[in-house]
Amino acid sequence: MVGNYRAHIERNRRPDYKVRYYEEYLPSLLKGHRPTLTHGDVQQKNIMVAENSSGRNAPGGGGGRSFDVVLIDWAEAGWYPQYWEFFVASSPIAFIYWDSDWCLRIQQFLEVWPAEQAVMRMVGRDIVASHRQLHLAYRSTRLTLLSWLIGKG
Repeated sequence: MVGNYRAHIERNRRPDYKVRYYEEYLPSLLKGHRPTLTHGDVQQKNIMVAENSSGRNAPGGGGGRSFDVVLIDWAEAGWYPQYWEFFVASSPIAFIYWDSDWCLRIQQFLEVWPAEQAVMRMVGRDIVASHRQLHLAYRSTRLTLLSWLIGKG
């Protein structure tokens, strides 16, 4: 991850201060997290809740209501560091609309990793920005080539 960012910075002849910072501190901050089977896309639309009718009538159940909670859409699932589920569930995309209490709700069922979340967001912004710059450079080169080809025709 940092290696790709370094290559991008060097390719564009940019100062490498942030890359050096990442190389120094990222390994110590993000190490020691055990691999955890992770859903990878915990958001409200992927949580299904249904009343469990068998729990209501079960002997000794007291007649109380019970619910089944099921996670759907496991396409992003995998073995990730234990902070990953919280990072993904609390990503800026999930918080576009702050009129929801989702940011508080996830803390009730996921372990909170604020330092790891902050670092991953910072790294994520840099990676997205470098990909955006690469895409713009590609587009500009393609348009220049297209203009040159049209001029030759």
